[in-house]
Amino acid sequence: AELRKNIRRGIQRAKDREHDRVAQERLLDGLVASVAFDLPAELVDGSVADWSERQRVEAQAEGRDADEVAKQLTAGKDEMRAKVESDLRRHFVLEKISEAENLSVSEQELMGAVEQIGRDNGSSASDVIQHFQEQPGRLAELRAHLKHEKAREALRKAATIVDETAPAPTSPDPKGSPRKGK
Repeated sequence: AELRKNIRRGIQRAKDREHDRVAQERLLDGLVASVAFDLPAELVDGSVADWSERQRVEAQAEGRDADEVAKQLTAGKDEMRAKVESDLRRHFVLEKISEAENLSVSEQELMGAVEQIGRDNGSSASDVIQHFQEQPGRLAELRAHLKHEKAREALRKAATIVDETAPAPTSPDPKGSPRKGK
């Protein structure tokens, strides 16, 4: 009985986290859509080129045909450019929220995240740190990710969340009987 209770609590916590994640993403999407700003073409071009290179390297590591991969990359370039632009806009909006809310990531929070990555991957924190030292930009990416998570949480806390699945409230008409919902 206790095991069932713990499993139910775990499942409920997972559902709650997923609900919060979806709410945060919708809030961020709405905010990004409401703010218009131009992105430097060089930044977008560089990000698309970086993505394409990562795809080529991964395909090569998997032993896929280089010509076929090149065709796939060319065919999906417009879609990827749109995705990269969307991701960059989200990044800049989250940076602005972080700045406005004076959000930062402490060394303790960073180390906690490193330890969690180690637990998730079945390795020690020192192994994860060594991996980050081999790729110096990765630690900065992790710090930015954690700061953006804080910005998403600040955004969610500042917003009024409306459950779209809940029935709309009905208000009584002047005669006292409820009006039919629209």
